[in-house]
Amino acid sequence: MHKPMLASSRLETLKSLLQKVRSLWLDALRATWFFLLHNLSVNKHCPLF
Repeated sequence: MHKPMLASSRLETLKSLLQKVRSLWLDALRATWFFLLHNLSVNKHCPLF
């Protein structure tokens, strides 16, 4: 009776952790993308934005 509850709570923890990692990864990706675009625009001396 106790084991399924533990498994489900573990699953929820894993899900939330995965969501956190995904959001962090997306933020990092976005930051990298903007950084690259900014560098390109600075290097070419013609802003892309």
